[in-house]
Amino acid sequence: SGLKNIPACKNIINVKSEYAYFYGCRPKGLENMLSFKGLKFIGRQHSGIDDTTNIARILDKLFKEGHTNFQFIKL
Repeated sequence: SGLKNIPACKNIINVKSEYAYFYGCRPKGLENMLSFKGLKFIGRQHSGIDDTTNIARILDKLFKEGHTNFQFIKL
């Protein structure tokens, strides 16, 4: 894909996998991940910007709750 040519996109994180690893559960989806942490989905589901904002909120929770050992996937 074209992302391979963008330096910032050489490594990615699978947020769902990191969430499952850190919290010890298998989330069923974005809304489930948010709900488990006491958060509500903001915006419209399947809207790129709203989904991204909510994923960032999950990453923020992971960081704040002490997850530091992220597994990066090389593209």
